Amino acid sequence: MKEFISRLMNTEFLPMSEVRKIKVTLVMALLLIITSLTIPFSFFLDYTFRMKLAVLISLAVIYGIIVVMIHFNRIYASIQVSIMYAIAVTIFYTVGTTSFYAYLFIYISLTILIFYQELFSYLVYGLALLGYGIYYTITHVDQLAPTEVMPGALYVYIAVLVVFYLIFLLQIIYNEKLYTDLNYDWVRLNHIIEHYQETILTYDDRDRREEHEPLIYENLSFQKATDEISVFIAEQYQKHGSDIVHVLDLFTYIHERGLDNILENEEISTAMKKVAHRLDKYLLNRRTDMYSIVLNFYSEFVDTEDYRENRYTYKLNDLFASQVERLIGLTMLYQYLVNEPTRKDRWEQIGRVIDEETLDAFFSSDKMHEFLTSEQRRFYQENKTLFEKFLIHNGDGEERL
Repeated sequence: MKEFISRLMNTEFLPMSEVRKIKVTLVMALLLIITSLTIPFSFFLDYTFRMKLAVLISLAVIYGIIVVMIHFNRIYASIQVSIMYAIAVTIFYTVGTTSFYAYLFIYISLTILIFYQELFSYLVYGLALLGYGIYYTITHVDQLAPTEVMPGALYVYIAVLVVFYLIFLLQIIYNEKLYTDLNYDWVRLNHIIEHYQETILTYDDRDRREEHEPLIYENLSFQKATDEISVFIAEQYQKHGSDIVHVLDLFTYIHERGLDNILENEEISTAMKKVAHRLDKYLLNRRTDMYSIVLNFYSEFVDTEDYRENRYTYKLNDLFASQVERLIGLTMLYQYLVNEPTRKDRWEQIGRVIDEETLDAFFSSDKMHEFLTSEQRRFYQENKTLFEKFLIHNGDGEERL
């Protein structure tokens, strides 16, 4: 229970699959309460004893099936079955009695659908509930609110139900769009981060070799800190945290030999190969999730310059006020790209400059809209000969004059 509450309080850090699991668990707790109350209330419903007994047994069996599906991580299937379970309880109450409290079960089922925030389920099951609610209101309006007491009650009930459905339909559609936009932004940003981190990894590896420093996974201080932290974390879940040290030894071994060599080695057990395969995404000698975490953690302690409004602005028009400064910035950008090594060679080292044809295509591409205006790109095209004549270095590293 303590672990579940902790996950519930930190759902913003969980993947969507875990969030769905927490949601269906909470819904099942609500349905357990409703099912428990159904047993005494069933005596007041207009069913035969055999019918009541059969329905209650069926509900208990279906509830057990949902619990089993949650246990085996069939989360999406358990969500669908729990929705149908709630609808079945709603029909059981509304058919068994014409009480206003039975009518509220339609809203309870819609609330469960809203809680899940699944657009497809809300459209399918929600429309079915909406249609059933309108039909139930038309056929039982006298029991819900007599016309003498509340004139026009039928239209009020139907209007409230329809508006309730439509408002949350718009809210779910908005959330779906927001989630999709965030997902697209994350994918785009992840590609940018991947490019920068691969460059950082290349430079870091080169600098360590030039300075004759050990690689990060061979650094004794790093290994000692990793051992201590891992043992501490492991002891929170098991009695003997020192067992994790053997996994850390395998972690270092994977860096030295490579995962493929370990998987092809017949002397290594299948269990050890499974662990090695799981450790593959935590390697530090290539761009992995662990390498991203290390860089992000390290960057938290690096001092940066004070905040400026145009700190993250890359458009020349926003960086410079005068037209002359913008043209100078354009020439500096071209000069850097055409002369400085920014691409990897055949040995995967950054030691190759961009050729003129590639750079020309780059300046003409849509990507440059993020940096240059159409006028600036046109200026480059019209004066490309001058750019190539005066801004490209000779073989001795000097600019051509």
